[in-house]
Amino acid sequence: MNLKRYEKNFNTISKAEQKLLADKKIAIIGCGGLGQYIASLLCRIGVGFLTIIDDDSFDETNLNRQLYCHTENIGKSKVQETKKQLNKINPLVTINAIPDKLTQQNGHKYIKEHDLAIDALDSAKDRIVLQDICEETNTVLISAAIGGWYGQLTIIKPGDKTLSKIYPDSEQKGIELELGNPAFTPALLASLQASEAVKYLLSKNTLSSSQILYIDLLNLDFEIVEF
Repeated sequence: MNLKRYEKNFNTISKAEQKLLADKKIAIIGCGGLGQYIASLLCRIGVGFLTIIDDDSFDETNLNRQLYCHTENIGKSKVQETKKQLNKINPLVTINAIPDKLTQQNGHKYIKEHDLAIDALDSAKDRIVLQDICEETNTVLISAAIGGWYGQLTIIKPGDKTLSKIYPDSEQKGIELELGNPAFTPALLASLQASEAVKYLLSKNTLSSSQILYIDLLNLDFEIVEF
């Protein structure tokens, strides 16, 4: 391992923990505003294997917030374009780009054998599907949702069914459709998801699975709610 690359990680995490991260596998489901930031952060910190799953392609509305969207790759696959950039950032990390939509039918093969899954999706229905797949594969899920100035973050252990409690109607529309998504909200929530992911992999203190962090950036209010 090239430890010089990770020199600025040390004292925050140890060299032993850095080597541990290199052996870990994370699946990131969704490669939009949240997912691209999450992938970048985890690639830079040195998680050894990242799977990124999304069947979407870039369009002009992504330019305001999606890290790897630019005027020359409109119409191209989000996961393939993200993989290109991640390979340039850290060739020590294996990037498994899957240009497909996660479903109940294919989810088991995509999620199994990962140490952790991260929800970067934008619909309640797709999140519930992901939660069910994580339960079937015994995979912990770190979930976030964003809209406008607001965001939420939670960690879901198999059997918790937290998203079913948050979204009793799986057909409800995401808040981002009403409030939009400025660049800073996904960047912040993605950073928190990446931080919680690293802490989980290194057995450090994380949110408990009975807590949700609610964020109101307009009023600079951060609140952890027990449920």
